[in-house]
Amino acid sequence: MVWYPTVTLVNWAPYRYGHWEWIPPWGWTWIDDAPWGFAPFHYGRWAMIGQRWAWVPGRLPPRPVYAPALVVFLGGGGTFLIGSGPAVGWYPLAPDEAWWPWYHASARYVGNVNPAIRLGAWPRDATHHYWRQHPSAVTAVREDEFRRGRPVDRAWHAVAPAMIDRARLGDVPARPQDRLVRAAAGTSAPPLHGSLPKPVQPIFPPPQGAPGVPPLPPAVRDQLRARQEQDRLQRQAERDARHQMHEQDESGAQRQRNAGKVDPGEPQRDAGRVDYGRSQRDAGRVQIDQGGSFDSGQGHGPRDPDDGRQARPRSR
Repeated sequence: MVWYPTVTLVNWAPYRYGHWEWIPPWGWTWIDDAPWGFAPFHYGRWAMIGQRWAWVPGRLPPRPVYAPALVVFLGGGGTFLIGSGPAVGWYPLAPDEAWWPWYHASARYVGNVNPAIRLGAWPRDATHHYWRQHPSAVTAVREDEFRRGRPVDRAWHAVAPAMIDRARLGDVPARPQDRLVRAAAGTSAPPLHGSLPKPVQPIFPPPQGAPGVPPLPPAVRDQLRARQEQDRLQRQAERDARHQMHEQDESGAQRQRNAGKVDPGEPQRDAGRVDYGRSQRDAGRVQIDQGGSFDSGQGHGPRDPDDGRQARPRSR
């Protein structure tokens, strides 16, 4: 199953029309501009079919696991540049390619976020991703614009193949040291030396109005609402699936109960009954006409008594 987004922009590509924001505990999270832009950018993969981009959900489990953005980052400081300044680039993952979180996560989480994907074929340092070989799928912005969360479509640059080859894969920008980020997370300042967040299972922000909980930034609220809607749709899909399975079970049980039963209707009562009508009574009777030919009565219908023919009297 695939889904084609309705876009009219010639240079549209996944993860190009929106912006990046640091949202604990996931870190850098993609927030798309499209009203349909939640599920296709946090679940599944992207493919090009003909000349159109297509979202491929893949073989999702009953309850899919959320990812902040299913991309591979490009960087490299002095080698990956836009103008004279450092840049940040990324490209989407193709079907069956593994995604590795840029935050600490358990092996179970990594397996659940990559359902039915062979992780051994796609280690964290893999370089043979499909869209890495296609510069039209690669998006890059200056690092300072990335950190400020500027709309990517207003600041992105095309990337030459040679620059992509020189870039370091998986080079994720460091977390911003920003008071607003710390306030949104409700935590103290992070340790020095650019350490990553502690291993945690992604959770939702605490409920608003609780003592000591600061207001959520708009982007976090939007992500929370979108995830809640996604969960509601998932629950509805599960209910529909259970209802369909119940109907199928009932239908199969009814067919088994009816197996071998004979319908006492009219067609069954008449089955095998011989009609002893005129044509059957005359079957096999031999009549001799005046011309001496034998007529078995088959194929000519009943004899008309007024057809001028007379049967020869039987000898005694």
